[in-house]
Amino acid sequence: MSLIPIQGSALISAWTAMPEPLMAELYAGTSADAVTLDMQHGLAGPESVMRCVGAVKRMGKPAIVRVPVDDWATVSRCLDFGADAIIAPMVNTAEDAAKFAGAAKYPPVGVRSYGPSRAVAVSGHDNAASYRQRANLETKTIAMIETATAVSNLNAIVGTEGIDALFVGPADLSFSLSGGSELVPFGEGSIQAIKAVVEAAKDHGKWAAIYCYSAKDAKLARGLGFDLIALGNDAAYVASGLEAMVGEARI
Repeated sequence: MSLIPIQGSALISAWTAMPEPLMAELYAGTSADAVTLDMQHGLAGPESVMRCVGAVKRMGKPAIVRVPVDDWATVSRCLDFGADAIIAPMVNTAEDAAKFAGAAKYPPVGVRSYGPSRAVAVSGHDNAASYRQRANLETKTIAMIETATAVSNLNAIVGTEGIDALFVGPADLSFSLSGGSELVPFGEGSIQAIKAVVEAAKDHGKWAAIYCYSAKDAKLARGLGFDLIALGNDAAYVASGLEAMVGEARI
């Protein structure tokens, strides 16, 4: 159930903004490799994340949570719920990365407070001691790179102890690099920066992740060497599925 990309083959995560365990469970029952729960721009809160993490893990898939910006307390809380990985938005400096890693990792790497309220029960460990001994290795920290400042600090961020992966937010990255003049994920203005994220991650023995709005973008990301791709969202899944079914019904 651990979130470990296989070399040469990208993992694909579903993405849900809905605070509904039944939706998370539905996505976990598909061929997606993981499910990401969005607290930053989505509607998920602590109680729904706790329930959704359990629903996903009961289906045998890893649960990833994107927390709000600079919300380090929520990082450790979601890990206590049993999340396998945390995505932290707007990690722009080595200082940001250190705060993130500190909240997510137990000593001696970080300062995560001990109290895995649900993690032991849903993570497949026999006891709390087993979870504690493996947590720093098994729970992943994924730092979002989505600004020009973050790109300029790539090596410092990914080289921070306790950071396991970099995650490109292509829309915000495009917005930042263009000075707010365009919002074009995978556009000419940001593709070199996206490639630089992959290179920096690989150079440090870490893995690279990215959000993709479409299967077309996901295929491009796979070709660039990304290890984890978060694909689409609830609105896209429901709208495209309904359109396809209605269209077929009218033929």
